[in-house]
Amino acid sequence: MGIMSACRVFEYCVTVPLTYNRFSIHSNNPTSEIIFKMKDVEAIIENTLKTCEFSCCDNGPVFKNTVKVKLYSINLDDGDSTKGDNYKVFCEISRLLTNDETYAKHFVEKIINRICKELSLVFIKHNANRQSYQPRVEALWSQAEWERSRCRLCADVRRKVTEPDDNKQNVVHVEENFFIQCGVHVVIYPTIPTEELKIDKWLLPKSDVVEFLMNEYYLALGTEKIKSKFFHLFSIIEFCEKEFEKFNGSNKLLSKDEVDDILLHVEPCIENSKRKRVLSFLKDGLMKVSDIGRARKLENILKWMGIEDYNHHGQKQIINKKLLEELIDVRNKSYHGTKESEEEINKKYSDAVVKLLYIDEMILDFVKNKL
Repeated sequence: MGIMSACRVFEYCVTVPLTYNRFSIHSNNPTSEIIFKMKDVEAIIENTLKTCEFSCCDNGPVFKNTVKVKLYSINLDDGDSTKGDNYKVFCEISRLLTNDETYAKHFVEKIINRICKELSLVFIKHNANRQSYQPRVEALWSQAEWERSRCRLCADVRRKVTEPDDNKQNVVHVEENFFIQCGVHVVIYPTIPTEELKIDKWLLPKSDVVEFLMNEYYLALGTEKIKSKFFHLFSIIEFCEKEFEKFNGSNKLLSKDEVDDILLHVEPCIENSKRKRVLSFLKDGLMKVSDIGRARKLENILKWMGIEDYNHHGQKQIINKKLLEELIDVRNKSYHGTKESEEEINKKYSDAVVKLLYIDEMILDFVKNKL
């Protein structure tokens, strides 16, 4: 009993409100909005994720515990359908046992950040109006509620397991509310299937590649400037071009011997002081010359990944060479500093961002399943 009396382990419970921009990215006048609703989902994080492992005292027993993560949404206006804009999403982390307060804060922050990224991706999957709404889920840390209580005897800490009830079906409600006040205010409630809120899988460790792609996609959401959105999303395209180069279906036009022969004839024409750098540049370029262009290569890579079309407003959009050329052209003109009006820029980048949101979503799914 002496060991247990010296134990100063606390149980933490934190509830963090999650927010996302609900209004159109093209207007400061909130005449329409999108609100996502879902039933409660829970996950138990086991100690294989190194959630918590500690000893109560020197030479004392080592304890491992499980942590419960709950994602839910509630209407703070008690079901008043005329005040649907007060429908909030929360993430609750409970049963976190530790004797280190700093560890508790870092652990919670890591979990919440992962939830925000994964939930953003789920929201965008069920958003048929990506040209207007691009919600990015973020934590309202200033409104987080922390509770800390002295843990009961650590010896009583046991792993708790929740068993899903196959007879219960979580349902997401779909509503359309119209608020008429010298105009129309439209609230859209997309359906989020509960089976897609797999927070137990969301919190599993991911490869550096998946983390990078998730971060780029996440940063492209929200109220980010339109050009910034485009470059975050196009970086995912460039990743595919490099990572899956061998599937682009191209053939080199020149062999190494042919390139060397060309350089041998060019070398005498170059000043000695510039020769090394120029020849290196030429060799690199000549070795990359292939029988098809960049757009066709990318199309072949996407086809290999099973990405050939997407559905936008009920219409199938084919991902072909022409569409990809348009996206590459936007990228190239951005780097070359082409002069364009603000209206042209917004239209061009907005269209490109919507297309990339669909394409990159499928790339993310492919990479997450493959790696």
